[in-house]
Amino acid sequence: MVGLKILLLVLCTASSVSGRQDKIAIIPTNGDIYLGDTSHFLCKVDSGIEATFKWIKPDGEEIEEDTDIYKLNKIDESSAGLYITANDPKQNGQFQCEAEFDGGETSTSSINIRIIQRPKITGESKALQKVSKGNDVMLQCDATGIPQPTIAWLYNDHDVTRLGNNRISVVRNKQLSIQNVQDSDAGIYRCKASILERNEIAFKDITVSVIDVPKIFFDDREPLSTWPGHPIKHSIKVQANPPATVSMSQNGVPVQIREAARNTTTQIFTFTFTPKSKEDFMPLLVQASNEIGTRTREILVREADEPDTPKLSGVTGVKGNTFSLQLEGNETTGLPILQYIARYKPEKEVSWMERNVSSNSNSLVLENLEWNTKYQLEIIAVNEKGLSKPAVHTFTTSDGASLPDAQPISQQQSIGVGGIIGIVMVIFLVLFLVVDVSCYYTKQRGMLMCIAVNLLGKQPPGAKRHELEDSYTRTRKVERSTVVNVSGIEA
Repeated sequence: MVGLKILLLVLCTASSVSGRQDKIAIIPTNGDIYLGDTSHFLCKVDSGIEATFKWIKPDGEEIEEDTDIYKLNKIDESSAGLYITANDPKQNGQFQCEAEFDGGETSTSSINIRIIQRPKITGESKALQKVSKGNDVMLQCDATGIPQPTIAWLYNDHDVTRLGNNRISVVRNKQLSIQNVQDSDAGIYRCKASILERNEIAFKDITVSVIDVPKIFFDDREPLSTWPGHPIKHSIKVQANPPATVSMSQNGVPVQIREAARNTTTQIFTFTFTPKSKEDFMPLLVQASNEIGTRTREILVREADEPDTPKLSGVTGVKGNTFSLQLEGNETTGLPILQYIARYKPEKEVSWMERNVSSNSNSLVLENLEWNTKYQLEIIAVNEKGLSKPAVHTFTTSDGASLPDAQPISQQQSIGVGGIIGIVMVIFLVLFLVVDVSCYYTKQRGMLMCIAVNLLGKQPPGAKRHELEDSYTRTRKVERSTVVNVSGIEA
């Protein structure tokens, strides 16, 4: 019996040992380590009992001592740590932590170590690329990262592959090619290296500066028109990259010019020129130079004169006592027309009437002219220099009988003072008659009552009724005054 008890005790003890289910865990569970960084991993028994720990590399070799890459960290009897320094992208793999308990039982846990790297733009590509207009340029963008980053090029925050510009393309998934560079290609291009799975992005901006020989723009009218002693002031725009040095001369004699404004690629210059004599009406020479080259431009100068005689288009019309005429602008003398002066009068009259017509107007209308009258008309153009010779025209207004109602236009369009007075008198007469008729029938008074009684001898309305009432009243009085007694004797 004693032997049986001992056997049962041994079996129960063995069963409890073999049934131990103590587990271990590695914290943290994410094994990503940035290249060059050091991460710590903790191996811990869940139940907190004592155990002996060891760390095993992916190749199955136990880490027994500290190195440049691995460092053991004994914390307590139920946990142990391991420092891993990511010096090599090839350190990836599955690491294991093994715990051995006092009874000889073991428990293991593993973690997948992955070396990662943030995207980084590399290379020595210049932040400023100067390109001559018409040349080709290749922008470099090299990037590192684990995994390898995706390269994209942006211009004004838009993907260059979606700009619809066939001259711009991405080569070998990282280089930006711009062929036949134009002024419109200037600006900032951004290289974007991204690892989408971790939402990590790196940028590098490269500015493309298009350099070229200066361009000269003259915004004002050419040729310039002036006359001796009269100054003219104008401006010149120069587009240049790099900036240009600008000068002006006439027949080898310098003309003063100054820079009034400037931005990245544009310069504005102003100058004032005053010819002293007819010999000064020669071209002005503008010269703009930068390190790329030199460009010149001539600005013609001519002597201004009074306007030429205005041209009448011949489209005229007479309607009643109204005359209309089409005008044509004429600026052949170089100075703009400021206005027109229209002088007109009946042919037999001496004095002229005048009307100013805007230079923006293309027609002249004269109204309320005399009927059936021949008129003389002169059109004179005015510019800054003076007056032109007149353009002469004659016309005759219609006679009133030629219109459908034979009325002058001015009379057709207005009633007149006499008409207004007549209308007012008719209104008052109608009101008077209405009031008088009302008084005639209600109170037997008014003008109609007077005419009916005194001139026509008619009784007013209600007169007979009053007479009958009076007669009836008198009869009643007589009847009441006569009394007859029974005896037949009058009382």
